[in-house]
Amino acid sequence: APALAELFNGAGRFLHESRYTDNGMEPWTGRGEFKLFNPLRAIYFATHFYNFYHIAPMEEIKEYLEDLALWGFNTLAFWYDLHHFHSFDDPAAEDIAPVAPQQSSCEEKETTYPKSNLIDLVSMGKSNAQLAKEVADKIEEIRKAKFNLISGYYETAFNPETFKLMYEKLDAMEEEYTNLLLGNHVKKTVVKTVYVIPNKEVPTQTVAKFSESEGVTVGTSGSGTPIMVQTLSMNTTAAINAPSQSAVELMSYENKVFYRLPEMANVKVTLGRDTLIEDRVVVNQLGAVLMAPLTNTRLVFDTETGQIINMRMQ
Repeated sequence: APALAELFNGAGRFLHESRYTDNGMEPWTGRGEFKLFNPLRAIYFATHFYNFYHIAPMEEIKEYLEDLALWGFNTLAFWYDLHHFHSFDDPAAEDIAPVAPQQSSCEEKETTYPKSNLIDLVSMGKSNAQLAKEVADKIEEIRKAKFNLISGYYETAFNPETFKLMYEKLDAMEEEYTNLLLGNHVKKTVVKTVYVIPNKEVPTQTVAKFSESEGVTVGTSGSGTPIMVQTLSMNTTAAINAPSQSAVELMSYENKVFYRLPEMANVKVTLGRDTLIEDRVVVNQLGAVLMAPLTNTRLVFDTETGQIINMRMQ
């Protein structure tokens, strides 16, 4: 069988060294004895995480293996992880790759490449059951040590502070191993500030997105459910005879100050189809733009809304 692998390698050397033109093949004329520098030439197939070797069609795998054999590869290694499979006979192992063995004897599927020494089994790690038993045994050891400590087994009069420290250390170790066995759930709160500029022309805006994996992403990029803010003006300042925006832009700004009269609006925040909050609030940006003279005038503005609350002529 090793000679068969060398024969494949020799045939591959002949095919690779030959020349191919439009007129056909010019056979290689090399002479002599050729052999691999090392008796083992292996390639590793990563047969996990649904990569190519895990899910590729068998015909593609066959063609690739035959090409490797012609290049002198005579050993195939692949991942047989005992974290995932209970033993070499685990039926679930049949799906790890089209070329993986289905029995502990590593029988290969039917192909045209040399089969001797083609598959070397790579097994690593321990099964989940083995790991769980080790952790459970460790917890039992710690609990026994705690019992011995409080029952006087050690026949030593510990200082109260030393006794307390020893027991707390054992308690912390037990909690750590228990979390390894049962898992540990961690919660945290992340606060993000999102700024929204209200616009009468576009009352509904997507301001952020939320996903369970990424949390809140500010803006319209990213994946997840959109967070939308709807700001509907209640037109409480519509009756005020205020200049239009175009008129304000044409005015002289000398000795004048422009300010907005705040508008009441209905604001609703939604996550997808769910309403998170809805309320009536004062929105300055939606109000009417007014003008006040500055000449011989003392103006007092509201620090929260920006509207004039007192005007005094001097």
